[in-house]
Formats: sequence, C-alpha cells, structure tokens
Amino acid sequence: MESHEEAYKRFYKRDADGQLIFCGLKVDDILKNLTNTERGEPIYIVGTEIIQFQAKAAQEALAKSNTRRTYAIKANSSPAVLQIIRQQGVGAEVASVEELKLAIESGFDPKDIVADGIGKTRQYFELALDKGVSVINVNDKNELELLNQVAGEKGLTPRVGLRVSPDVESAGESHHISTADDSSKFGIKLADARKIYLSGDYKNLNLSGIHVHLGSNIKDRTKFERGYNAIVNLAEELNAAGKKLEYIDFGGGVGVPYTPYGALDLPTSEADKSLITIAEYGDILKQQRERLNKINPQMEMVSELGRYYIASAQLYLCQVTGENVKGDHTHINTTGNMGQFIRPALYQAKQITFPMIERPGSEVYKTPPERGPDGGTKPAEKSKIKVVGNMCESDDIIALDCEGLQKQHKGDYLCFPTAGAYNPTMQLANYNQIGTCGTVLVHTDGKAYLNEHPVSGVEYMYLRARGGSTPPELQIESLKHGPMVAYARRITTSFDPHGKNNWTDTVRSDKEKHALAMAM
Repeated sequence: MESHEEAYKRFYKRDADGQLIFCGLKVDDILKNLTNTERGEPIYIVGTEIIQFQAKAAQEALAKSNTRRTYAIKANSSPAVLQIIRQQGVGAEVASVEELKLAIESGFDPKDIVADGIGKTRQYFELALDKGVSVINVNDKNELELLNQVAGEKGLTPRVGLRVSPDVESAGESHHISTADDSSKFGIKLADARKIYLSGDYKNLNLSGIHVHLGSNIKDRTKFERGYNAIVNLAEELNAAGKKLEYIDFGGGVGVPYTPYGALDLPTSEADKSLITIAEYGDILKQQRERLNKINPQMEMVSELGRYYIASAQLYLCQVTGENVKGDHTHINTTGNMGQFIRPALYQAKQITFPMIERPGSEVYKTPPERGPDGGTKPAEKSKIKVVGNMCESDDIIALDCEGLQKQHKGDYLCFPTAGAYNPTMQLANYNQIGTCGTVLVHTDGKAYLNEHPVSGVEYMYLRARGGSTPPELQIESLKHGPMVAYARRITTSFDPHGKNNWTDTVRSDKEKHALAMAM
C-alpha cells in the first residue's frame, strides 16, 4: 500500500496555471458548473477515493490485533459518506437514537452497530433492543438502571459495556475534546466501575464489556498507552475475581494533520510532525491484544475511529468578499462562517488555508513590524492576519495566523483542507438565516455530484414551522399553506468533465417540493 504522503500528492495537485485539482477534477470547473443560486456560496467537496484510502490503511493497521472497525457517525453523517464507509466493511458507532435510525436506514447491519452516547433515553434503548444492535455501552449508573428495566420488560438480555474513565488528562488535542479525566461528563471512575462489575446486580443485562474513549485528535501515543493499559489492567483484575469479559471497545481519537499529509508542499506544524500514525496506533492495540489473549483468547476488540476516516477527505471552500485593514490587523472577509465551519471558533482548532488558484510571484500577507520601546521596530511576535466569516459574531474566525498567504482579491476562493470531521455535522442553520452549505462528492467514476443541497435559513424555518401550531394573528401565509418561494432550488445531479451534458438542472414543482418537505 502506498504511503499517505504518496497518496495525498495524487489527491491534491495543481496544473500549470496554478489551479487546484482535487481527486482528479479541477475545482474551478466544479464551481463554475454549480447553479447561479449556489455559485459563490460556500461549498464542501469530499473525495470518495480518499475515504477508501483511509479505510484501507485503518484495516491494515487494525488487522494486527484483529480489532473490529466501526465508524463514529457523529464525525460526518452525510448519507453518501456513510454508504462509502459501509462499503469498506466498516460498522457504525452511534451516539443518539437519531444516529441509530440513520445507520439502519443507511444499510448498516444492526449486528455491526455499537450504541453509545450520553443521556440515553428509554426510546433509544427500546430501539437498540428491538433492532438487536451488537452492544450497548452505558455512560453512567442511571443509564445502567434504565436499560436493566427496559430489557426486563422486553425479556431480553443485551450485551452491555460500561464506559470507564481512566483519568487521563488532556488526552485530546485540547481540553475541549478530552473526555477521559475525572472532570469530564463521560464515563464512570475505575473504582466505581469495578464495584458495578462485581456486584452481581442488573440481572437483565449481560454486563460483559468495557468501553473507553480518551478524546479526539490525540497526537501523543503515551496518552493511548496510559489509557489502554488502565483498561486492560481492569480487565485482568476482573478476570482474577471471576468476572469474565467478552469485549473491550477502545473508542477512537487517532489524530490527523491539518496539512493533508504534506500535500502541495504546505508547511507542516511541529504538532503534525509528531503525529501518531495509524500504523503506530495499530501496534498499540496489538500490544493490548497480546495481554488480553492471556485471559480470554476470544476477547473481541472494537475501534470507533471517526475523524481518521473522513477529516482529510473533505475541503471547505468560500469566496473572498474583500479586506478590512484596521491598523496592523488584516481581516480577509469571506462568504464562509463559523455556522458552517465551526471547529476553529468552538475548539480554537489550528486551521490552515490556501488559495484555489496559486499565482506565482504574488504578494503575500505580512503583519507589519512592531515598534519597540526605543522607537525602533522588530518583527511581530504574533500574526495579525485572519480569515473571517460573515456572521455577526466576534468569534466568527475561520483561520488565524495566515502569515504568508497569497494576497486575495474579491471573488477569489480560499480552500480549507482537513474539513470533513465535525464541521459538516455541527452546522448552524438558523443564525443570521445564513443556513447550511451544500456538498459536492467527487466520485471514483470521474464525476462530481452535488449530493447535498444548501439549505437557507428561510427554508430551514419553513421545515421547522410546517408542523407547528401558531395563533392566527402570528401566522405567515407561506408557512401556513406551503413551502416558501425560496425553497424552489435548482436540482443538480452530476458534472462529468468529459461529457457534453454536464450539470442536469430541473426545477421541482410546488407539489414535489411540498412532498419532500413533508418527508424530511
């Protein structure tokens, strides 16, 4: 199998004119063939081949420990993405009743689904039991008691695991995405978990598993080693006390570089240089397999990678609308926003950006030198170049520290790589009525598909209001009787760069639009 660095040089290229080519298609051609309504709006572009490559690399790494692969749907729940991942032989990890419904509708076999999450409800447990999911991992004692009650009512004995917190501090890239220390809302303390396993309570449950998830985008292998060693230590202690386990779910958390594996010769941060590879992660799991074989050679091991499969496979693009220079500070204004691309604002994620069209010899952004106390100047200690969004929020910043970025002009497009995890699923449709952006899928057949349409804030409000009850004097006629006029979007099927009939445009009738809205 080729290395990540070799593969990503294929996935990301530039032609002789400096145009970005993503998974074999010129990005500018994709944008030009969007409808007038969508052209200029932000867009996600995802590559099927990259998802397939990441899945194959994970398969090779996890095969060393015979670890079962599942995909954390919360990372990116696009139906097309789910189909691609399912076709790679990967199961699903869900964290809510709605994700469970989506996984089943997407064709995942319930026996390949792991039901996780926090604050689980009776409805969630009933559906998981009725569908016969592989395992249910509970987050705390309250969930354990509720599941025991629901299982008893149904006369079932599901396989259940406790989510255990091994108290590994700052396992994730930042404290925002670290989930395994005692201050986190996730999981049960080791000592408390030990008592629950050995209590003999919960007669309606086959309490035979351990679940752990240390955090997200972990780049330090010692965090994995410490956390996993603590969990396997618990398994050994329970075995010695006569409690036999059947499976350990090791969660996910493998990090990915913000620069897509050195593609386009983009500068690599020190954090990315020290990134644990998927092969090294496989070695860590192999070490745990060797320990577990001593207590149960049939012990099932499960992984829940999410970000690793999808993050590097997706770009976010938005159009530059101008600059706002305020003293030493330069704000590059765009049509993008934190509502569609939230990780930099929510987690202070270090997002890089580069131009869709590279113009050799172009001027670049530089922060002016600072004036010292003696009246002289010195290089600025911190970059004051930012890419900002169009939402009325001070934190609506898409990329910080954009020193050296090629100067942008109104109408240019900026690209944000490694955008596929969490950004698409955490989009805010309501704020400023801006709505969500569409997604183009670049498939292995050489075509691009607009498989997810943008939804404006007005359209979203219609969908929310259509089933509601409102006093007559507060009703809006268009919401009362049918879809808003704005819902009349052009429907795009596919763009074939080698064909004569590219994007196929049709306009839905009011009846079709209303039927679609009712089905959503």
